[in-house]
Amino acid sequence: MIGTRISHFEIIRLIGQGGMGVVYLAEDQRLNRPVAIKLLPSEVIDDKSALERFENEIRATSILSHPVICQVLDVGTFDGKPFMVMEYLEGASIRQLLRERSFTPTEVLQLAIELADALDSAHEHHIIHRDIKPGNIFLSDRNHPKLLDFGLAKISSELFDISDIGDDTPTKKPVVEDVTDTGVTMGTVLYMSPEQARGEVLDARTDLFSLGAVLYEMTTRVKPFPGETSALVFDSILNKNTSPPSQIGGPSVEMLDKVILKLLEKNPNQRFQSAKALRAELLRIARDQGLQVSSSRYAISVSVPKRVNFLSATIGTLALFAIIALIRFQFHGDSPTFSQPTPEPEANTQVIDETSHAIIPLTTDPGREDTPSVSPNGGRVAYSSSGLEGKNTDIYVKLTQGGNPLRLTNHPDADVHPTWSPDGQRIAFVRKNSKRSQIIVVPTLGGTPEIEVVTIDKNHTITTSLSWLHDSQHIVYERWKSEFDSEIRLVNIHTKESETLVAAPENGGRHYSAAVAPDGRSMAFVRDEGVGNGSIFLFDFRSLTSSQITDEVGHIMG
Repeated sequence: MIGTRISHFEIIRLIGQGGMGVVYLAEDQRLNRPVAIKLLPSEVIDDKSALERFENEIRATSILSHPVICQVLDVGTFDGKPFMVMEYLEGASIRQLLRERSFTPTEVLQLAIELADALDSAHEHHIIHRDIKPGNIFLSDRNHPKLLDFGLAKISSELFDISDIGDDTPTKKPVVEDVTDTGVTMGTVLYMSPEQARGEVLDARTDLFSLGAVLYEMTTRVKPFPGETSALVFDSILNKNTSPPSQIGGPSVEMLDKVILKLLEKNPNQRFQSAKALRAELLRIARDQGLQVSSSRYAISVSVPKRVNFLSATIGTLALFAIIALIRFQFHGDSPTFSQPTPEPEANTQVIDETSHAIIPLTTDPGREDTPSVSPNGGRVAYSSSGLEGKNTDIYVKLTQGGNPLRLTNHPDADVHPTWSPDGQRIAFVRKNSKRSQIIVVPTLGGTPEIEVVTIDKNHTITTSLSWLHDSQHIVYERWKSEFDSEIRLVNIHTKESETLVAAPENGGRHYSAAVAPDGRSMAFVRDEGVGNGSIFLFDFRSLTSSQITDEVGHIMG
């Protein structure tokens, strides 16, 4: 393969090879930069499960844009084989480094903060990694981690069913850390959560357990659940408790004892309930230890925090809001196509003391609460919540001034990403399971049957980004047409008639993150014709044409 050209990439040398992928160092001939190209090995190219895993990794990684998650730059096929182009990383995996050296508690704390932030980003997009282990965490030469290999990630809903451990799963096979053969238990046994080992319903907390197992090994250089065979490892994970890391790693590790042991709780309800909560606790530890967290990707240094210039921060924030407001309203005008909405009644006006700003919790319910959406008048918040047991994600609405939440949905599938209509009378959201995606509309006060606006099978799934037209009668959404191509469509919530507004790019790629302007005359969206080559376009509802408004390309989210 050396010297072979794949698209505009020239292969330089082999980096590594495993059962599920061959990775080469290559040069991007257009941009003169090194990249890594991953291809499926010839021996598994006809294996359907291997191909699905490879395509799943492409899909999951392309959805995410985070500095701690390895970036996908391009995808395609070569001689009938799919390939994926990734950023080239210099450094070594945590697994390799553990063979050579120990990690200081401060190093572990810093890496844990960054990894928690990456997991939080993935979980917000309803992507669960399911294979967190030292071999899938890369440490760059600048001591920043990169999370790799989303091949086993589960996409499309926050909760999902798996049967990773079947009757034919070998239980006497010697435990190998990098289990990549097809047909073997999904995920690496040494770092599996108890619920994953039992083949139960999983949620994002399974990743937190696996991260805890990695952090335990980094602080002690001992695996928390050792065993000579898979059966012994499973028994240890399910039935045995680990000793505090400080008993092995020494007193300096004690500051991480409680966090790691909480991550390794057998019962998911007794762990941190989200990666966001984990990160907050790690930042508290850093503060209590006198370690400053830098604004540049959470790098930690021992120093006295600088005082914040309140006036400068305030001016900068106001300037940011002014720019956003200018962009949103520069295309203001009346639309001849759709009627104006009836505005939602104004919320109670309060005088806020500008010297007493504070962040206070809006919800304190058990389970995971996320994807909040504020009503047009600012008086209410819609959000999704997994409830006490974390087995059923539904939509709730709560007043910003307090009180008990109103449960709008009660469905076994995952209801996520609520979006308010401009008149404040309805909420649209995405309902997903492993077989289909739906757009559902409900009244904000309940009492009226749900409207199933769009139903699509798993091969043409709907993303969670919805946007209403200003008439509160139409919704725009992104629909996947194939593994790599998506379009933006418009649907009438009453007639359920839909049409394509922006077709998939001619050369393949995505159109996503559609956002309708307040006046309803235009819609901003992202066109990405190769993963990471996104530009912002503006669609005009009167002329039905699109124009590019940004020249630079890159990963664009929002």
